[in-house]
Amino acid sequence: MNTLKYSLEYHCYPIWNYDAEGNLIDNDLPDELRTDQELDSLLLKVQEIFDSLFVDNPKEFSSHGFHTESERQDFLETLLLSAEILRKRYGESYLIECIYDENSFPMESETTL
Repeated sequence: MNTLKYSLEYHCYPIWNYDAEGNLIDNDLPDELRTDQELDSLLLKVQEIFDSLFVDNPKEFSSHGFHTESERQDFLETLLLSAEILRKRYGESYLIECIYDENSFPMESETTL
């Protein structure tokens, strides 16, 4: 069974598609899932928000946490909803891996990078 890993990396789509042997197929949804506009929209929103947590300029590359608890909660709700949709709609066809939970992303004041 192929695996869909929910893994956030700067400037990368949040889903990593692996074959049954653990080889990376693509950093995207499989072709048959790409028509799920609701899921894709949520994943793109997660990626956009996650990318905004970084400073990336010629002098600095660093990350910071969320400025407000409200921003953090909105992000977590979107992330967890998209993971739930993946599991419910496609969990019989794919092994779904998501390591994130409500404690995964700190506030700006809690970031130590």
